[in-house]
Amino acid sequence: MKPRLFIILLLGLAPMQPVFGEEKSPITERKREKALRDNDREAEQAMARDMKLYNNREFRELETDYQAASARFREADAKTVLEAFLKKWPKGGNRVGCATLYLAQRSSGEERERLLRECMAKHDECYFLNGARVGGLARLYLWGHLLGTGKADEAAKVRAEIEAKYALCNDHSSKLLIDVIQTDTP
Repeated sequence: MKPRLFIILLLGLAPMQPVFGEEKSPITERKREKALRDNDREAEQAMARDMKLYNNREFRELETDYQAASARFREADAKTVLEAFLKKWPKGGNRVGCATLYLAQRSSGEERERLLRECMAKHDECYFLNGARVGGLARLYLWGHLLGTGKADEAAKVRAEIEAKYALCNDHSSKLLIDVIQTDTP
């Protein structure tokens, strides 16, 4: 190495190359923490909307039914249970949006795409209690679905929408969607 280049690197005057495999998030830790707090607050407000949409008895029953349905998410009969929940609660609301997204995740092909688009259109402002936004996750899952079905142009549009409007939404593990789409394969 030439002495001048060595001195420049030593003094930090030249831009350093990132370590191989190291990804730098465009979001600061402070902004990330604020986004997660904001998402939690939005989830609380979404639940409060359900409390206004239903009377006390209905709300308790809705929540009990939802918890029972979501607990079966990984079971073989999950689709049937989720469909029954959605049929019982046609009035809609936050938990209906969450259940619709779960149903989309348990579906495949055209049905999966249709349900994800329904979540985007009808349940965008619904939230899981961990702050994950149904509309953001539906777009993330649709992006992956479109990539997997060879619809790269449509997938690019969905990714751009995530970056523009849903970047600070979090997934179920509290990872921001901007980080998910930049570092993970859907």
